[in-house]
Amino acid sequence: MRKPIRVAIVLAAVAVVAIMLAVPFYTMTASAGSATRAPVVYNVGGQDQMKTRNWLPAIANDVWTSDVLGRVYDSVGQTDPVTDQLVPYILKGVDANGNGKFERTEKGVFLKAPCPAPCADDVAWRRNVTAYYDFN
Repeated sequence: MRKPIRVAIVLAAVAVVAIMLAVPFYTMTASAGSATRAPVVYNVGGQDQMKTRNWLPAIANDVWTSDVLGRVYDSVGQTDPVTDQLVPYILKGVDANGNGKFERTEKGVFLKAPCPAPCADDVAWRRNVTAYYDFN
């Protein structure tokens, strides 16, 4: 008499577990067919693509990123071939004599310029710095 009750309890437990496992799968497949989803686009970069536009982190040391950034910056630090001092690459300098050429100049030469005629405050004039950039 006890054996049929045990069998019934075991079968009921197996049926409950089967229903609990089947319901989530059924609801996922039923909702996937009726709902409209936005497309998901995964952008996975190829090996031959730039990893970053910033040349400071360590991930900028791969060949492809260095090729692109090397054409933009030429190198991170350039040196004068004669004096071996660091030279600014993008910032070309100042046009001290007005000939249209932006030569390198010593530090602070722009502060030695006289204040223009309608200048009220000589200190404020010396704080304004005009830097010429060359992006060619």
